[in-house]
Amino acid sequence: MSGRPSNKEIREVISFVRGELSRYQELLRDYKSYAEEVRKDEWPFFDLPHPNGSRRKIGSQAFRRLQNLSRKIVSNDPRLAGRMENETFFKLFSREVSAQIFSDVCIDERQLVEFCITSALQECIAPRIHFVPCVLPNYSGISKFSIGPVRFFKKDDFFSGKICGDFIDYYGDLERAKEFYQRQNWVACVAIDGFDKKKAQERAFLFVRLAIASIKVKLDQGLAQWLGTERQSFPNLRNYSFVSESTNLEMGKVALGWGHKYVLNSGNKSVEHLRSESSRAWFFLVGAFLDRIIGIPDWSFLESKIVTALIWSDIGGSPVSNAERIVAFSNCLEALFVTHENGKKSQLVERSRLFLEYAGWRPDYNSRVSNFYSKRCDIVHGEEMPLRPELREFAEVGKYFSDVCVEGFVNFAYWLLMKHRDEGTKQHLRPFNGRSSFDKAMREELPIFFERLSSPLHPTPPAPTFPRHPRET
Repeated sequence: MSGRPSNKEIREVISFVRGELSRYQELLRDYKSYAEEVRKDEWPFFDLPHPNGSRRKIGSQAFRRLQNLSRKIVSNDPRLAGRMENETFFKLFSREVSAQIFSDVCIDERQLVEFCITSALQECIAPRIHFVPCVLPNYSGISKFSIGPVRFFKKDDFFSGKICGDFIDYYGDLERAKEFYQRQNWVACVAIDGFDKKKAQERAFLFVRLAIASIKVKLDQGLAQWLGTERQSFPNLRNYSFVSESTNLEMGKVALGWGHKYVLNSGNKSVEHLRSESSRAWFFLVGAFLDRIIGIPDWSFLESKIVTALIWSDIGGSPVSNAERIVAFSNCLEALFVTHENGKKSQLVERSRLFLEYAGWRPDYNSRVSNFYSKRCDIVHGEEMPLRPELREFAEVGKYFSDVCVEGFVNFAYWLLMKHRDEGTKQHLRPFNGRSSFDKAMREELPIFFERLSSPLHPTPPAPTFPRHPRET
């Protein structure tokens, strides 16, 4: 199904639903016939809500046709597409279709759809604040900070602050929430508007994850793996082990213990650089990017590449095996640089080269990018034993590659979009609108970008504010 549903299509579906409803009501007079029909459906709950609170069976065919009609309405209406789950809209839509069928009134198809859309927007889309437990470095004297739309609060200060009132409303039981948060040391806060409950929650967790991923880019693997949200596999599932003093695993002899201290503190010099000017500039830039896309239901080609790369970077920086890290970091690089199925390795090697060389990577080391991607292919295709100790070096190299390229690529994207906006380039000619324009930008603009950066006359860039999305201007 594609395109906005026509009145005829809506009428035919509703007519079929009405017919199936009548048929099942007739079948109820003969229990054996009714039971046999239900058995054929393989699921007894293909039904509609009745205005009196009960439910009436319509069968699988009618149910699915109505469900597909609902899906088509959602995907083709700009007010709903990407903002509301079909499941959310279908509950309201099926309820209204049922009410009109049982009221036996003449149905105006377009008016029915518009009423359902308006009702769904009023009932299901509202501003929501989401609270996400997470693990981040501790710094004495710092109790809150922001990366774009994501605000982080030190857990103890959060529970004693004014915002805790919203938190209690969110969780209902403060003590239960404190127990839930006992292993995390920060609380992330994200305000999401313009989406239904499920999509808003999904987006909130993603944006917290992206913000934390930008912090991981600035840390080595040993420290980065401890950071994240409660939805990821740490800290409560990180590096635990069962230890027994005997072979019979007596419960009294088994202990559950931590392998490492997971909370970084202000005395740890290895994280002090997170407060440097270069790190702060990076966080500002990522924050500007997140601010730009948080309210957009469908992201552009470029935006999707950056988000996907940060996700894979985050996975690679999590407590997983070296083999999994290699795959994750190579996927991060693919998300940034690859536009065609053929010649993936050559695209990745050539396009990452300038970023790595600018960061100080020696040109004679460039073959290591190719070797890294080849190792990834061996792992994915089952040709490499995933526990080999030498994979650790490939994983460390992969993190270096992805960290340098993610940071460099986001800076390049910001510079390029600002450049073409200031030059007044027509929208359809601007870079990163698709594969061909992306290829052209990487081929023609990337060398200019690094030439500008290497020039002693290169001006200090302005405070980062990503160009607004075309749909917002």
